[in-house]
Amino acid sequence: MKLNFISGYDALQLIEEKIALEKTYVLSGLDNGMKKIGLARFISLTGNVIPYGTVQNNNAAPEKIIKFIIESVPICCVMGVWQPDNESIENSHLKISWKQLPEMTKNLLCDIQRLSCDIEELLTLYNSTDNLYELNQQYHECINITFFNESMTTMLANHKLKEVGLSRKKRILLDDKIAATELLERFISFFKLRLKV
Repeated sequence: MKLNFISGYDALQLIEEKIALEKTYVLSGLDNGMKKIGLARFISLTGNVIPYGTVQNNNAAPEKIIKFIIESVPICCVMGVWQPDNESIENSHLKISWKQLPEMTKNLLCDIQRLSCDIEELLTLYNSTDNLYELNQQYHECINITFFNESMTTMLANHKLKEVGLSRKKRILLDDKIAATELLERFISFFKLRLKV
């Protein structure tokens, strides 16, 4: 499977095409952390974002993420990006370059790509563009990826879990998948998708 980087507005166009055909659609969310990756889904039929699970951020993560994506059959995966020193991440749904992505995000994307293609060739291509969304190559079997600001999602998830009285030990088990849920909620709110269901 190849990665196809699309802007948030291109993702919105795909969603609107599904809505016009009165078809349901799924969005997948990935909140990429140093130790864990949170996974969530938005299913248009229910209008709800559902936490799916957590994957340890290790060598097995790419295969588990691909399995999650294949099970979900999303029209787009929303991947969280966060860099405290880079204000342009605020507009990551419009334009983002490979150089702007955090190293752990680049590593995860490379590991996912490595399962299906020549990574050196792709890295050369990624490094040569100022906007990954311009590459927009269509493949028969591809994963559409868009990036969205994930600033403070894990902290917010921890706060919500603390409010309902969960112990720190239990919060640590749940925080990343709740953070992925928060990421998808932000994406949906930003593009006002619930109004279009």
